[in-house]
Amino acid sequence: MEALEYLQLSEERVVNISGVSTISSLLLTFRIDEEMQLRAKTGLDRPFIMYTGGIDWRKNIERLIEAFSLMPDEFRRRFKLAIVCRIQDEERRRLKTLECTFRPLQITR
Repeated sequence: MEALEYLQLSEERVVNISGVSTISSLLLTFRIDEEMQLRAKTGLDRPFIMYTGGIDWRKNIERLIEAFSLMPDEFRRRFKLAIVCRIQDEERRRLKTLECTFRPLQITR
């Protein structure tokens, strides 16, 4: 696991909670026009790091946004952070205010 290799964590501190048996079960295929339409709708005009989970205090989404904002500029120019979940308008506004707190981060939709 990456946590063992890159973070030098001991095995007793790492738990794999993967719910998918293979990466191929996550892949979707789109026609080019469908992909362009989806990219235009979401603002994902380059490769992205995707978080799929709920927005509640247990998920610590603020820390994810902060961590992404601390990545090197080259990384942030190359990738976007895509937070994919159902979110209330009030919560979306609250998360967008993090742009003022952390290094500039574009949160779309």
